[in-house]
Amino acid sequence: MSRRDQVPFCNIFPKQKISTMVSTRTISLFTGAFTLLNITRTENGAIINDNTGGSHPTGIITYSTNGYVSVLIHATEPEWRPESLNMLDQDERFDSQWALVGKHSGAYSGPFGFDEAAMVDENNGVVLHGPLTAASLPANIGRVQRREFAFSEDEQYLNLVGTLGVGVVDSLWWRRIGRRNVTFA
Repeated sequence: MSRRDQVPFCNIFPKQKISTMVSTRTISLFTGAFTLLNITRTENGAIINDNTGGSHPTGIITYSTNGYVSVLIHATEPEWRPESLNMLDQDERFDSQWALVGKHSGAYSGPFGFDEAAMVDENNGVVLHGPLTAASLPANIGRVQRREFAFSEDEQYLNLVGTLGVGVVDSLWWRRIGRRNVTFA
């Protein structure tokens, strides 16, 4: 039996209270955009190589002030990201190229909240992404992803840790992106 058969990839926590009733300080820490620095996958505590996101994945996670999260992560290896592929390439000749892009990227979005019982303090606790309303993996629609979180002392770095299966854990480090002023012409 595979790990995925033993524990769902993204679990729904039916008895868990999902709440946005946390301190305004915690909400302000999350609000904004972060760029992906690193993903480390471990199995039973040992680092394992996983080529899903490649050796140097890139990505962005955005938490909005109205309680939504959006995540996009993809590999940067040229062999997995055909430069000539574009949205007009929809016929069967391009299926293998689209498969590479899809296999080595992931995205999802939906509301976010917190597990009140797991909050350590304003900078550490558990954030819940979901129930997801959009996801590149259809099986993730409607599911909740539980992520332990910790902000660095200077609050510029965010560590999100999630369990993928029995003994398999991803630790993602993100750096806050400076706020931008947007003007309209």
